[in-house]
Amino acid sequence: MENVCIFLNTAADPTVERFLTPRMALTIAEFLAYECDHHVVVVMTDITAYAEALREVSAAREEVPGRHGFPAYMYTDLATIFERAGRMKGRRGSITQIPILTMPNDGGLSHCGYVGTVSLMYEKRRIGHSQGLVESESLPHLFYPS
Repeated sequence: MENVCIFLNTAADPTVERFLTPRMALTIAEFLAYECDHHVVVVMTDITAYAEALREVSAAREEVPGRHGFPAYMYTDLATIFERAGRMKGRRGSITQIPILTMPNDGGLSHCGYVGTVSLMYEKRRIGHSQGLVESESLPHLFYPS
């Protein structure tokens, strides 16, 4: 556990903590990746608690609710979190995110509508011509539940 930084937050914690925890964790990850040249993995369990905190904040601000009572800007808000993964040109470090969603008991994909923002990454592998290395190219595909 020498190289582990944990931001622990539960669904029972105050709304503001559930709202800020992923962003604080990613700020530390960016520092470690882009200033200290580390390869960082950020596991976010549970991004559903974040989405529900966003719904609570939106309701408190008396904003017009969207699907299932979640704010209409939730897709954009989640994108601002997910887009912080990757690499920066000229930097050696990287950030990999593993966001985990808790689905309802029936296993349905329409819990709050944020599933539409999940980008499935398909790996296209090819043999590199230099030194026989295997290179990987990620191809993003959006998944929309029916």
